[in-house]
Amino acid sequence: MSYRGAPMPVLEPAAEPHASAAIVAPPAAPAAAPRITPAEWLCLVAGALLCAIYAWILDDGYVYFKYVDNWVLLGRGLVYNPGEYAEGFTSPAWLLLLAGLRWLGLDYWLAVRAIALLAFVAFWIGAVAVGRRLAPDATPRWNLPLVLLCFSYPVLSYFSSGTESPLVQLAAVAYALCLLRPGWWPAEIAVGLSPLVRPELALASFVVIAWLAWSRRRVPWVLVATGAATSGGWLLFRALYYADLFPTTYYLKAEANPAQGWRYLHDTLAPYHLYGWLALGGVGLFAVRRARAEPDADSAARLAMLAAAASIALYVAWIGGDARHYRYLAFPVCLALLAFAGIAEHAVRRARVSVSRASVAIAAAALALWTASLHPRQLDGAPLARMALPGPLRDVRARLFGRPDAGQARIVDKIADAAMHRSHHPTLPALSPWKRGDAIDLRAAYAGRAAAPPFRVNAATICWDHYARFDEWSIHGFGLTDAVLARVRVPASPDDRPGHTMRLPALAQDLAAIVAWWGRPPAAGMYRAAVAAGVAAPWVGAHLDTLELLERKLYGPRGAAESLALALRVRERIDLR
Repeated sequence: MSYRGAPMPVLEPAAEPHASAAIVAPPAAPAAAPRITPAEWLCLVAGALLCAIYAWILDDGYVYFKYVDNWVLLGRGLVYNPGEYAEGFTSPAWLLLLAGLRWLGLDYWLAVRAIALLAFVAFWIGAVAVGRRLAPDATPRWNLPLVLLCFSYPVLSYFSSGTESPLVQLAAVAYALCLLRPGWWPAEIAVGLSPLVRPELALASFVVIAWLAWSRRRVPWVLVATGAATSGGWLLFRALYYADLFPTTYYLKAEANPAQGWRYLHDTLAPYHLYGWLALGGVGLFAVRRARAEPDADSAARLAMLAAAASIALYVAWIGGDARHYRYLAFPVCLALLAFAGIAEHAVRRARVSVSRASVAIAAAALALWTASLHPRQLDGAPLARMALPGPLRDVRARLFGRPDAGQARIVDKIADAAMHRSHHPTLPALSPWKRGDAIDLRAAYAGRAAAPPFRVNAATICWDHYARFDEWSIHGFGLTDAVLARVRVPASPDDRPGHTMRLPALAQDLAAIVAWWGRPPAAGMYRAAVAAGVAAPWVGAHLDTLELLERKLYGPRGAAESLALALRVRERIDLR
């Protein structure tokens, strides 16, 4: 039978004995979004406060500041020295971000702290999303990786630093979400952009592309197209503008040093008990996979996250790491810990243990306090013992951590901590997390500079000196921005550190003497003239052909065709060993 052409509804048996009408179930209400737990709120609020307390600027950050100011404020172009075309920075994405903020009128200390807080909040949101995706339903959420990351001293320190580190740590969250939510285009775009954050992230992006192509049986075209367009576009720009295929830092650090690299890995993993956490996570992941306690896609995504993290960790170990604790391992550490999100919740659920939300919050707070107390080997006390704090917080710190001079910094295994470059450093400007950064804002100096200042040459090894003395010709003593020194290979010294070859500053003085004799900005022909005049060091004359090729790259003028031809010549080296 039908009513007005529609099938008659089928009446279900009445729920009550005497009911005469069908009982129609109301439509199901949409599931409410999970509420933020007390532990998650703790991670957000306390982590943001610690980000502010740990704010600092690595000396290398002043390299970016000088490039940006030369471009945005002084109209010299994207150069370290006017008229010298060398790409002495590592992260195009970070440089472009700083340039945009500088163009809007922000000073660098404000920009660094604002980016740190915004990046941390975005990182927290992503880490919470990863934890909820990987944890089983109807289980109190611990999200141990969130607590570890949001209270870890090096992680929070590197949301600032004046370098690309906040973008690197955000990239780790983007990779996790891209693997857990295939086809979500914001994450795929972020992964595609990541090689512009740091070039080695291209290795991790290849892992993600391969995994997505295998697991989904189709290529992640949004990711591939984003990476090809942005990295390919910057490569073309580099070839045309700098007449090179690689930045200067590539030539400086393109040597293997795995022995130092393994020491660097240990320097990061040991102080925070990451060996134990990774082992526990691995055992838990094996148990989850064996019990098939979660979808196979999530378990496979965890393995892909670990593979992407391992690709960067092994690369870092191969090149010898960095002169700064944790910095080059920020991406693999964050991504590897995120891969174990939800493991603790699965263990509790499988053990059928009743755990209250209050006990989870207490346990999270205890883990947070313990994590915050851990410190690198370069410090002899808790990091909070040496931070600049407002008065009330200083009193609290004194009660919790003891004497205010605890935590003296030192170099261990040729690796320094962020504390070496904080406000106490004798050669760097003092910066307080709670005050303005007028000491490093040079706008007034730019406005008052002489129309034709006397020509001077600066061969210092401190990046701040080159940034502050902006009207002098800069030859970075360690070769960070100098295309000649970056290609020089010298005998190893016992005092060498990653990126700090101790025999290079003497060669920088040799180059400075030539430029000072030249008496004006360098140009093609300078080195040959200096050799003819007898003012060049012997090594300059012995490698005159290579130096003249570099002159063509650096000083031009050159058209597009010549720039592309010069860019393909990347094997020039100056071997003094």
